[in-house]
Amino acid sequence: MTTVQEFYKFKKNGKDRIEELEKKIKDGEKHLPIMREQYKQLVSDGDDNKADNLYPQIKELEESLEANRYKLSTVKEVNSNVIREKAGEVVKQAPAILNKHQLLIDDFVKELQADRQEYAQKVLKLYDLKSDYESEIRKYEGIFNMIDWDKSELNKYGGHQVRAVLDRYFHGGELKLHINDLAITANSFNSIAKGEV
Repeated sequence: MTTVQEFYKFKKNGKDRIEELEKKIKDGEKHLPIMREQYKQLVSDGDDNKADNLYPQIKELEESLEANRYKLSTVKEVNSNVIREKAGEVVKQAPAILNKHQLLIDDFVKELQADRQEYAQKVLKLYDLKSDYESEIRKYEGIFNMIDWDKSELNKYGGHQVRAVLDRYFHGGELKLHINDLAITANSFNSIAKGEV
């Protein structure tokens, strides 16, 4: 059974053979008139020996041209038929080969779906952690804002650090949690939770 690679190799070899024959014919057709003119000139000059030596070469070239023209038409015809036959053999294999590839794709899609479900579960877990974090930060924020701290108290209880954490959360824009360099915002959690991812 012919493979795709074998088909193209056969097709190229056939094309190369045709081009080689066409070149031989073209070269012969170019030289034949020159040789005929040389023969006429030799006969005209009375140089019979040289003319007699040239004549068999002319006949040989004429016969070679005729043989190559016939061979070229035969090669083209045969090559065309064989190419069609080999193309048929190749195309006949397509369903089995393409089905094999489709099965590989289907298996990979199943893996992706399983990975997606696992990913969604992890993101939902992260959403729970984020909710816990927000709940905790609000507790501390409530207590922190309850007191009118003076500077020494802020220094004593680490209030500047607490204020920095609170400011980052409340004034730093939407809280972002990073998983493997992928920023997941609070809005993303809702989409994943609803199965929209």
